[in-house]
Amino acid sequence: MKPKQEFILLTDDDGASETLIVTSVAESKSSGIVVRKVLENGDEEFIGWDQELNDLVQKPFSKLRPGIKITTSPLPKI
Repeated sequence: MKPKQEFILLTDDDGASETLIVTSVAESKSSGIVVRKVLENGDEEFIGWDQELNDLVQKPFSKLRPGIKITTSPLPKI
């Protein structure tokens, strides 16, 4: 991992709307910032599909917690 690398966050939120940008890298710990797309009205929400309504709706992003751990592995830890 190198500073300025960007990763798309694959969460329950819309994966096209959140990116992790690495800001610093150390031997056992790295830091970064999450960049989210914001709607034109300034709301921190993304547009996602609602299966019950069978339509696109605005959904709030999950809250970010300081110190959250993110992996680049496609497989969960065993």
